[in-house]
Amino acid sequence: MALRKIRKFHIMNVTTDLQQQIFAFIKNSQPHISIADELCDLLDISYDSAYRRIRGEKPLTLLELKHICEKY
Repeated sequence: MALRKIRKFHIMNVTTDLQQQIFAFIKNSQPHISIADELCDLLDISYDSAYRRIRGEKPLTLLELKHICEKY
């Protein structure tokens, strides 16, 4: 049971790191845009949902990641 918790924590940590790297790349490549606004429009989600993804509280789905990668 403890190993399962460690693996889940590790996967979530890697996911959060990847999301932060993606959003940092977007910020650096296009500093004039609001990432939250862009995510809301691109993914058809609320501002609250966009900020949860930016903060790493909610992982991006594969489909959301696909949309982001296609645009940026």
